[in-house]
Amino acid sequence: MRSKASIFIFMNSQAYLPTQIRTLRIFLYSILIFNTLACTTSPPEAEKNAEKYYADTSFVQEIHSHYLIDSTRPEANQVRDIHISDDGAVWVATAAGVFSRNQSNDPLQLVISGSNLGPAYDIRQDAEGNDRIAQWDGDYRISTLELTHGPQTNSIE
Repeated sequence: MRSKASIFIFMNSQAYLPTQIRTLRIFLYSILIFNTLACTTSPPEAEKNAEKYYADTSFVQEIHSHYLIDSTRPEANQVRDIHISDDGAVWVATAAGVFSRNQSNDPLQLVISGSNLGPAYDIRQDAEGNDRIAQWDGDYRISTLELTHGPQTNSIE
């Protein structure tokens, strides 16, 4: 019987290298390829179906409360346009008319009243920098609240 040292020397000898090592390499490579192919199978049904469903993640919920302009008149809450003028005043065009407030947190106040009270549609700044209100009876300049285009040319009540 040979000792371990003699087997090691025999395996490292030139006579052993050409045929046996080549066969051993082919055998090991074939096992490696077979294992690689065997481990790469199609995913199970649960993984295939995972792409079809959305998994929600946790987040911080923002809460925004609505702001009623006038709780007694529903048409006052039908906002059509919001405009912030250069001085920081907030102007709101609604189906019930135009409401405004300055920079503070005061409640919105009805701006145009009397016979000129009616729905407002738009509030914009013109090319000259004048803030204007488009209302049912014409065009008003905010700085003077004077009707500039429409059936009347007098100032509002």
